Amino acid sequence: MIDSIMQDIWNTKDEIAKECGYDPKKLAEILKIQQASSRAEILDYHNRTKKCTLQNAGVF
Repeated sequence: MIDSIMQDIWNTKDEIAKECGYDPKKLAEILKIQQASSRAEILDYHNRTKKCTLQNAGVF
């Protein structure tokens, strides 16, 4: 039996993919447009100098 939350996630994923014609480049373009019109703060961790590991996060 599939969890109803996971089923909702998969259904949403399938709807978005269908809207984009199953084209990841088109999906990226749509997301960039939505991001540009959003007032949400964008966080980019690509250029951080300290990598997060289990050790320096205090897990071990």
